[in-house]
Amino acid sequence: MKRSIRPRFNAEEDDEDLEQLQKEFFEKNTIPSASVIKGGPPTSVTNQTIKKKEEKKSLFAQQREPHPSTPTQKGVKKKVTFDYEDQEALASMPTLEDVDTMPLLDNGPNDMNAMPPLEGVVDPHNDNQPHVPATKKMLDLTSLLGNVLCDVTENQVKKVEPPTLKLGTERSKQHTQGFPKPARRSLFKMRMEAKNNNNKNAMPTEQTTTTTTTTPTSSSSLLQQHTQPKNDYEQDNIDRIHEMTEEEIEAARKEIMDSLSSDSIAMLMNRGKNKSKEEQENNEDEEGEEDLMVMKERYFADVPTEYEKLAWMDSRFDVNHSQPLLQEAEKEKETTTNEEDKMYRRIRFDFQGQPIDPTKDVPVHQGLHHHGDEPDKAGYTLAELFYLVRSQVAPQRTMVLNTLTKILRNAKYNRGIEFWDNILALFLRPDVAGALYLRSAMDDRHLIVLVSAVQAMAALVLEKGDDLDEEDSFHVEQFNEYLGYVARPIVYIKKETMGLDEKFATTVNRLQGKEKKKEEEEELEDDAHLVQRDLTKGLLRMDILARIRYLTLPNSELDSKSIEHLVRILIRLAKSGGADVCQSIMEHDLLDNILQWGVLKRDWPMTHQDKMDTYPSLAAIRLLTVLAQGSRRVAEEINKKATHLLQYLATPTHVACPSLQNRAYALQIETIKLLRILVCYGLVMPTLQDLQEPMMTWLRAGLIQQQQDNNGLDDARAATTISLLEISLHAAADPHKTTPPHAVDWHQPTAFVPVILAILRTREPSMLLDTAVGYFATLASYMDRFPSVDDTTTTADIWKVIVEKLGDNGTITSIRSHRSNSVLRYVQLLGAFASAKTFKSDATDRLASPLITSLVKQVHNNDFLGRLAMGSWAIHVKDRSDRRKLWGNENDYDTAEMESTVASMHMGALEKQLARNMVQLCVLDRLDSKLASTLALFYLQDADTTADYPLLLDHNGPRLQTLVYPDYQEQNQKPPEEIDTLSSITAWVFSPIDEMYHMEKSRLARKCMDSSVDVVAATLEAAGILLNKAVDHAMAIVSLMKLFMMTEELAGEEEREIFWDDRITRQVNQWLDRLLLNKTKTSDAESLESAWRRSSSAHIRQPFYQFYQAFVAQYASVSFGHSGFARLLAYILIHSDSMDYKYLVWSDHCDILSTIKVNSEEVGYYGNNQSHPNGKIGEGETRRNSTALLRAYMSALAENKVEGSLREFAMNELKDVLNKEDVSNHLKRDISDLLKK
Repeated sequence: MKRSIRPRFNAEEDDEDLEQLQKEFFEKNTIPSASVIKGGPPTSVTNQTIKKKEEKKSLFAQQREPHPSTPTQKGVKKKVTFDYEDQEALASMPTLEDVDTMPLLDNGPNDMNAMPPLEGVVDPHNDNQPHVPATKKMLDLTSLLGNVLCDVTENQVKKVEPPTLKLGTERSKQHTQGFPKPARRSLFKMRMEAKNNNNKNAMPTEQTTTTTTTTPTSSSSLLQQHTQPKNDYEQDNIDRIHEMTEEEIEAARKEIMDSLSSDSIAMLMNRGKNKSKEEQENNEDEEGEEDLMVMKERYFADVPTEYEKLAWMDSRFDVNHSQPLLQEAEKEKETTTNEEDKMYRRIRFDFQGQPIDPTKDVPVHQGLHHHGDEPDKAGYTLAELFYLVRSQVAPQRTMVLNTLTKILRNAKYNRGIEFWDNILALFLRPDVAGALYLRSAMDDRHLIVLVSAVQAMAALVLEKGDDLDEEDSFHVEQFNEYLGYVARPIVYIKKETMGLDEKFATTVNRLQGKEKKKEEEEELEDDAHLVQRDLTKGLLRMDILARIRYLTLPNSELDSKSIEHLVRILIRLAKSGGADVCQSIMEHDLLDNILQWGVLKRDWPMTHQDKMDTYPSLAAIRLLTVLAQGSRRVAEEINKKATHLLQYLATPTHVACPSLQNRAYALQIETIKLLRILVCYGLVMPTLQDLQEPMMTWLRAGLIQQQQDNNGLDDARAATTISLLEISLHAAADPHKTTPPHAVDWHQPTAFVPVILAILRTREPSMLLDTAVGYFATLASYMDRFPSVDDTTTTADIWKVIVEKLGDNGTITSIRSHRSNSVLRYVQLLGAFASAKTFKSDATDRLASPLITSLVKQVHNNDFLGRLAMGSWAIHVKDRSDRRKLWGNENDYDTAEMESTVASMHMGALEKQLARNMVQLCVLDRLDSKLASTLALFYLQDADTTADYPLLLDHNGPRLQTLVYPDYQEQNQKPPEEIDTLSSITAWVFSPIDEMYHMEKSRLARKCMDSSVDVVAATLEAAGILLNKAVDHAMAIVSLMKLFMMTEELAGEEEREIFWDDRITRQVNQWLDRLLLNKTKTSDAESLESAWRRSSSAHIRQPFYQFYQAFVAQYASVSFGHSGFARLLAYILIHSDSMDYKYLVWSDHCDILSTIKVNSEEVGYYGNNQSHPNGKIGEGETRRNSTALLRAYMSALAENKVEGSLREFAMNELKDVLNKEDVSNHLKRDISDLLKK
């Protein structure tokens, strides 16, 4: 290891000292203490040199002797030099190879010849030196030290001066700012130091030797030394020019003009101008680099400025210096902060959750000022509130939680307003983690904090309307609609598709036991991110159910209102989570706790107004209803434990005190809704038959029309009762499907026929009338099995009332034509009578009347019930030609059928059976048997899987496991009213081509037994039939592009592209004629990209431009100028408004241009001057970046690579450029020359 006797260099402490020493050394011209003089080459060791060494004295001894020619002086150090004789003496020292003079160790090796040979040392600067073997010299330290140390003499010191700090020097300036001045070694810092120096304009021309003269810094002096000669020469030339007379200057100029050529003189003049311009720019850059403000704007514009930390470097950063600077800093800080962070850290709220106007002066006595980041401003930001929610002071935590509760309530109430929507999003942002703070607060040990935490969590979870009490129970119209008991929450999903490789790997992992479950994968996502994606799942992971169970125990210290908040939280979680959450709630034994708290340990009837907290909880019964919807298993448990609820139905509402009668109505309605849910599963309470008398009373109350007295409460209760009786008819029709069996007999629900028929006859259009129509529609559907109703009313009496209600005057006043449920109920009623033998003819004529047709036409695409009305009407009006005539416009009917069919296909399990019926009736029945058999797999979406879905339309209770069927939607998906219906229809009709194009990712394509050619040919032919009048232009173009990319392996041959098949070629030409020759519609790049996303969204996320690149490459490699392929490509090149699409072919694939031999008429190109549906071709395209494309046009024309439509298009594009002002004249001249040729 090498060791150095030199002191180690410390860059932070010794850098400036070392530079100061170097500067003083050069200024004083100090004589070095030693110097090295290179001697001659070493001489070889011989016997003569050895003898000479024996005769001469040692170097140390020679050095001790005084030299005769050099007198010794005091105070002067002796200069040591090595002469040639000393070099010989050094060479004469004994070597390691001289074994005769060196004793050997006793046990050491004595064979010196065994040592490895040593290579000679070669002087790289002497080419003629002889070869000298390498030697290892034994050093004579005594002689060497003598040469180095020489004589040591002491200087005489006459006066000793104590050390002092040099004022005005650089080192005295290091502490002016309170910090040591950093070492400057970069050129940037050197320039800054030189620029800020007071003497920066006076560059020293000579080095002074005095020790009192100081330079700005050592680094700047070095920089001056480098730049000094250049500045001297320049200044000298300038001075000489100034000293010259006018005659001398003119003579010198003439001499230069005569001696140099004109080009040289012009070059020198331009160089001088450029030099001046560069020097000016450099000076500006240097000034900008020296200015901290300029540097901030230039290099760190996006970084927030910390003025307080920069104030010591530049006074302009001192925001307290003046008020205008403070306002400017605040304004800059405002612009650099993003909107969300501004709301999180800048918007301040009062204790009522309302934002505070920063321009208003809030009095201090309101208590909104605090010791936060900005104590002069009133109110609290969300950042401060989430910080204070962790305070150690319980009252402070309570205050913060109450404020957060009110902020959340205001945000939920003002949904749709951008400000409040952003505030609400902040609570769910992962970095804010608002839900985590509120969930943690629910574990607080202080009761006052716990109550506030429960209210805050309720404000976060509950939506607008969840806080309602009795009023919410009266809004039962949607629940009483057809299949209104089915919950359809919207669940946002992210589609993920796997190819064959991924699926194979997944299968192998599953077989090896390595497959990760979905729950395990979700564990990798932290709680904050899970809350942002799904609030319900996030809270469940944070064990909120276990905490609610603890807080709702019988010995809980929480007040009744807080427990009710917890129950409402459970209701919202159950609605959002479906069957899984309902099952989890039951597994946590929350059902027993809620029943004990809200039902079993409550007083009844409600006779005293001052005992509200002791009466049954409406929220508890509502929770039972929601849980029963979610899971059949939970419904079975509720059916066993909820018999205590029947006392609310048996007690008249007038028994309650007047102020609580609305609450009594609400309890009865919620209980009836729960009974309807249970009967849907076939679960019947044993004491349901005991409700015969109360139910009759409710229906009679609805018949009397006491709407003005109780705000429609009797109607709501009567309509809910009729809906329960309608479901009971399905249960009574097959008593073996109920639990327990035969729990409902047919005569029980039909005993109410007279009073319901009276409601049908007398009531005006309303919710109650619609439920009565639905009751008789269900009753009529079992007419052949149960022909007689009772002793007083027959089916003929029912039909007579229906005929009277419908009327024969061409108008129907008994139907709310704008509501899908009303139309559906009458269609179902007429369809049920049309299915019966007795009334088939009359009922069918009624269905085929223009009156019913107009009602169906009005609601056919409103919603699920409207599409169901359309399907029911089409089933009973069997002749399609009759349906088209009744519709009025045959083309409109074809579109209406497709709209309803496609919408049903995309609405999930609830409409699965309806969608199958519509596809069979409106699509497959229109095709011949061969086409239908080929495309049925794709259009029916794999019919074999439909057996897994519950047939809700058959009301088969025992098969139902849940009544919650979510509508799965992708995030950021457009609402149905904003989706282009024609685009959706076209995409669905062409969907078999998309499935075959994505063969490796499509389950249906892999299951298909037909060839790709058969499927594609059948799809093109079916599309011609189904889309004979209207088609989405861009969607059809993209589908045709896909088929040109498809291949198929033929028997005994290699893979071949399917577009070579004759059937495909014929169908493609027909579609190209229809699409490309259309003078009213074209497809630009944006519409093609949108069509690509919609048609391929189920399989791939590849951008359309990549697909287009593959399409062009496919044409270049395998098309051989195929007419259809070339025609489609030429159409895109001409009608696309994107330069990238054109430049890809005209420049990168210019060799294929000669193969695109398509006339203008074949692609619908009529020149730039003809009227075009999308405006002028290329209009709106940015021309400033199209020079390369224009050059590509010119190159193709000059080389005769294009003909037909492409040649005409390129020439028109070039002609159009000549009138553009933003095109260079040089380019215009080239275009003009080309066009003249």
